[in-house]
Amino acid sequence: MTPSPWQQSYSPVLFPESGLQLKPQQKFLLAGSCFAQELSTYLKNHFMDRRFSPQGIAYNPLSLSEGLDLLVNPESLSSSGLILQDQRWKHYQFHGERYAENPDDFLVDAQRDLEECIQWMGSSPLLVLTLGTSWVYRLKDSGALVNNCHRVPSDQFYREIVNIRTMKNRLLQSLENFKNRFPGLRVVLSVSPVRHLRDDPRQNSLSKARLICTAQELAEDKTWINYFPSYEIVMDELRDYRWYAQDLKHLAPQAVYYIMERFMDWAAHGELTTWLSKAKKMKARLNHRIENHDDQNRAFIHKTREMLEGLQGEYPHFKALYPQIEESIL
Repeated sequence: MTPSPWQQSYSPVLFPESGLQLKPQQKFLLAGSCFAQELSTYLKNHFMDRRFSPQGIAYNPLSLSEGLDLLVNPESLSSSGLILQDQRWKHYQFHGERYAENPDDFLVDAQRDLEECIQWMGSSPLLVLTLGTSWVYRLKDSGALVNNCHRVPSDQFYREIVNIRTMKNRLLQSLENFKNRFPGLRVVLSVSPVRHLRDDPRQNSLSKARLICTAQELAEDKTWINYFPSYEIVMDELRDYRWYAQDLKHLAPQAVYYIMERFMDWAAHGELTTWLSKAKKMKARLNHRIENHDDQNRAFIHKTREMLEGLQGEYPHFKALYPQIEESIL
């Protein structure tokens, strides 16, 4: 068969089957870089049961490991990372979106969210980790790792790049502890294709190469860890700036969608593939704007409600997750 001009215009990324066979009721816990948030949005738009780590965005594997450790043992959250910044209490282990008016409230709220996430996961979650950079920041006075600098003056930190062995050992320690807590755990590692141009292009390439080696070695060593090549797909199949947002660092929505479609082709059972097709159609109907209640629109609303009832009967996870959807239809 002669390849199409499109197929001839790029080098397809080939990778082994995952064996995951994910089904519609699968629970996804996403953690890591901002790219993981993009993947979470895709899952939300397809009515999947997903959560983002209570730690918030974590770009480097060492900080990500600290976040996983907190999920296994929320009581280990220490007040030593708390800082008062812009009249808000924040924590060096958490993203800046989490803050409180006083330090006690911060610790109580964070531990509560960690414990709720643990209860939600059950015994067989899928943990999707996206690794953003090999560079880390540490406090000069203590050497403590910092996940987010919270606009503290830069002279209070020093920056270093972490070697592959250190990242691999630290991640493996946290993932094995996680699996002991959740025996049915399966893990997907991926390297974020978002470019860290705070580093120059050469440093960004060096950083990404270390992350790829780290993730690949972990996947080769453990059967319950898989590696999905998001970074490679962008570099080889989408190697054009039209797939990027205006800042030329983050991906355009079309690129995220393309990657997630590749991911689902790789990881999904046939039942999930069928569900995704139905979810796309339902999402399109729910996004339809109702500007008046003429006969045509009333018929559209009636048909949509019928379809919702059918989906909720066929897919119990959908009824449990989105009981409020029907109320949103005028």
